[in-house]
Amino acid sequence: MAIESLHSWGYFFSIFSILFLSCLIVAFRFYIVLFNHSIDISYYKALKINMIGYLFDSVLPSSNGGDLIRITHLIKITKNKLLSIALVIFDRAIGVYGLALLAFIAVLISSFFNHSNELNKILNLFIITFFSAHLIPLIIFFLLADKKKKDRGKKVFLINFFYKYCKKSFLFSAISLSLINHLMSCVVIFLICNSFGLNISTLSGLIYFPIAIFSGIFGVAGGFGIGTLGFDFIFRNFLDSSSGALIGTLFHSFLLLSRVLGLPFYLLNKYDVSK
Repeated sequence: MAIESLHSWGYFFSIFSILFLSCLIVAFRFYIVLFNHSIDISYYKALKINMIGYLFDSVLPSSNGGDLIRITHLIKITKNKLLSIALVIFDRAIGVYGLALLAFIAVLISSFFNHSNELNKILNLFIITFFSAHLIPLIIFFLLADKKKKDRGKKVFLINFFYKYCKKSFLFSAISLSLINHLMSCVVIFLICNSFGLNISTLSGLIYFPIAIFSGIFGVAGGFGIGTLGFDFIFRNFLDSSSGALIGTLFHSFLLLSRVLGLPFYLLNKYDVSK
């Protein structure tokens, strides 16, 4: 049943379209991050950098290995290595924050309808995910600042960088785009689950799917490996399904396929003599 559903052209087109639109939304978030820091760049260039980064996600360790490529391309534009690293890490942190916030909102809503002990497990798992997602980028920032202790200006620069991005309008826009992006990823997982005949409630999906998606950060080629194990763990322990590994594999396969769309951008960039 699942295979027949996934082989349906309508089904495949729906999932692929959602993931492609998600790529456009993430690129727009990256664009406003750069725009907010007065980086002169068009949306197309931001999209190109992101898509090339996605392409390398499929061959580098973790699902975010392409960030190294994004930094490399951004350095050519900003002529500032530290600024480029900070911007890419900040953009990634906003993305992870949106993922954690989505799960948190779903937990709060669910708490009004579900008073079982299982909710405590959800909250504990969420807290671990939330804090690890935020502490890691902060540690990286200050490790970078401390690399050359003689240059105190770098640490001051990073502190100012954080203050600059505390503008309410910018944060609201960036986080909203992150929420929309992750909601679309959850919709894809819902569609895959539906093909298996799994009837998962909307709230349960919005609570657990973000945690499963987060585990993909530690996988390879878009989330395989540890990300697949994360799906299996979440589905077995919280959604009473033994199909988590297969669902995770299919989800990461669709992600990988959408990231291959970065190949045309890479080729255009490689042979663009006017760049």
